[in-house]
Amino acid sequence: MIKINENSIRIEYNKYKDKAKVSLEKKELNKALNYCEYIALIARGVPISEDFCDLDVEKILEEIGKELIPKNEIPNSKGKENRIIFYTTEIIDRGGLTEQYLNFFMSQNYEILLVVPNKKNITGNNYINLLRNYKNYRIFYPKGNSRDSKIIEISKEIINFEPSKAFLQFVPNDVVGFTVFSQFKNIERYYIDANDHTFWLGVNCADYFIEFRTFGYLISKEERKI
Repeated sequence: MIKINENSIRIEYNKYKDKAKVSLEKKELNKALNYCEYIALIARGVPISEDFCDLDVEKILEEIGKELIPKNEIPNSKGKENRIIFYTTEIIDRGGLTEQYLNFFMSQNYEILLVVPNKKNITGNNYINLLRNYKNYRIFYPKGNSRDSKIIEISKEIINFEPSKAFLQFVPNDVVGFTVFSQFKNIERYYIDANDHTFWLGVNCADYFIEFRTFGYLISKEERKI
């Protein structure tokens, strides 16, 4: 029998963090991504991270991004002003703040590229119906199953779309979204914090952070040091 307590969880967390670092050194990138996702899942579920983030894990993911997305492929331009990306880990009815943002983007007549990392994560019929009458949008999801292939596919789609801004709504352990947008510093990136009370990946993949309540603002400022 294994006794589960805070100490045993920290041991597990650090063990797989070390595995992620070793996998990165060996260029086993998909394995490193899997480990990072597992680490973030632990921290999301159990409050062992006092500062609600882990910059070491984010650094690993940034390095993976540099390997998968060559810098010379990313344009220097800021993109086309009327084009925005809305990346959301999942589309579920009454989930997150998706509907509020889509309504605003449509009211301003933006050209929208809605990116979801997995087709199975699109279950929100209300959102699909909302978009059905709006002609200036497209939904993209990668066809590959591995995390590294998803990162490559999404990055190529972003480059082809030439957006000027990206709005990011992640679940806390979304290693695909973080890794992609950690590399696109030419785009204005807005992180929508829909999980302000938990650990999340995202500190180093955005330029602006949008909080929906004072609690989240204080946690991000005082604990995450944003």
